[in-house]
Amino acid sequence: MPIALLTIFRSPYFLVGLAMFLSASNLIVGRAVVDHIPPVALCFWRWMIAFLFLLPFAWPALRTQYRVLLNEWKLLLLLGFFGITGFFVIVYTALQWTTAINASLINSTAPVVILVIAWLMFRDRVTYRQILGIALTLVGVAVVVLRGDLRLLSELNLSWGDPLMLLATFFWALYSVLLKRLPEGLNTTAVLTVIIGLGLPMLLPLYGIEMASGKFMIFDHMTIITLLYVGIFAAAIGYLCWNYGVAKLGPNRTGVLFNLVPIFALFQAMLFLGESLYGYHYLGIPFVFYGIWLASMPPKLKM
Repeated sequence: MPIALLTIFRSPYFLVGLAMFLSASNLIVGRAVVDHIPPVALCFWRWMIAFLFLLPFAWPALRTQYRVLLNEWKLLLLLGFFGITGFFVIVYTALQWTTAINASLINSTAPVVILVIAWLMFRDRVTYRQILGIALTLVGVAVVVLRGDLRLLSELNLSWGDPLMLLATFFWALYSVLLKRLPEGLNTTAVLTVIIGLGLPMLLPLYGIEMASGKFMIFDHMTIITLLYVGIFAAAIGYLCWNYGVAKLGPNRTGVLFNLVPIFALFQAMLFLGESLYGYHYLGIPFVFYGIWLASMPPKLKM
């Protein structure tokens, strides 16, 4: 493979972009199977498959870095709670009660929440360029999601799913900010495997409650394909890419890339559902990409 391609594939920006592509597909799949797989079941088996998939790759690093990982057990436990248990249980539950427009608009606030939490908790530096870049991405997402018609704001019907999506966004922001506090030099795959391993037991009581309420998976080919996809690609590979990006770029510069999710969801809908591009897409998408470029530029570069 040419060196130029290897450089691109190893770039944290490319890997975070891939994570957002997989996250977009995860939302589409999660919404598509709400009547097929209950939310906690989807979350539990997604992470169980991801854990089993990652463990063989992580094992050598786990054997050599286990002492450092043990010293960070409190932080890893928090990461398991916010990133594994809390975030996706809330997202999959919220998708049962909210619309795609509401979920996308609320999700687009993630870069702002990450920036605020990073500043409040650790006084991470925030530049005017980052604020302007995030504002531009929010404008672009709003244009795309609202189809260029601000009147749709007055037609939004708030439901229980909306505050849940906002809570999920807060959990994701906490996960992203805390992730950067791990010691440098830890193997990314080993860290993610431990985080998943700590998050899975927290899901068991919720899974038991869900089954006790009479909600069970419809076990068929669709369920198997869905779980394998969200477990291996959206969970294992997607989280590895995101964690690597946060470690290299920091939560503030990585967080703005979160607004690629609705853009990737749009292109996936075009590819798989036959949807088309309209004028408001051509207006909103450049705002998103320019805002991302502006907010994620290294500080040494001048505008």
